[in-house]
Amino acid sequence: MASLGSSQTGLSEQEACSRLARHGPNSLAGPRGVHAPALLLRQFSSPIVLILVGAALLSFGLASVTDGLIILTIVVAGGLLGFWQERGAARSIEQLLKTVQLTTVVLRQNQSITIPSQGVVPGDVVVTGDIPLAAKCVEKGARVVKHNGEVLHGTNIGMALATRDLMQDLRSADPFRQGGGRPFSKADRSRFLDVLEREVRASKARQAE
Repeated sequence: MASLGSSQTGLSEQEACSRLARHGPNSLAGPRGVHAPALLLRQFSSPIVLILVGAALLSFGLASVTDGLIILTIVVAGGLLGFWQERGAARSIEQLLKTVQLTTVVLRQNQSITIPSQGVVPGDVVVTGDIPLAAKCVEKGARVVKHNGEVLHGTNIGMALATRDLMQDLRSADPFRQGGGRPFSKADRSRFLDVLEREVRASKARQAE
């Protein structure tokens, strides 16, 4: 944390704003827009379509004009239908991405606040329940503190991953099952800060040895 100019209580709002202006928003480049000509051409580039076009040309070469026209009509109709459906789906995804707002819980001046994910800056103390991310950190030898103050390590990370996978399977089997856990409470924040401070002191002690 010291290398990032932060502490276990998080950044100040003034410092966070300064870093946001310096580093820019925490976001990836958006997806490219849908280009209709390229999308239309893609409908006719599959091997099956090319085989059908070849069959139509062969029919014309054998003087079977009717068969050739029927095949070309099927190819064109299928391509236009695929273009219409794929273009509609791409536009729906673009609109959905514009309306979805991802948020993150961070510690700022010893207070937990919810901000847009784009507002996270280097040095922020982020509170997250991302178990796969925690597993990767544990694998690299890091000490991970959950939002409720529980410390994840090599002994219990396997159980945490298994529980997460089980809950995902249950939600997939029952679409009416409510997902998500309880919100980040004041008691959780207090316990999290206590454990985090203890882990920071232990880390400094290990580095001093």
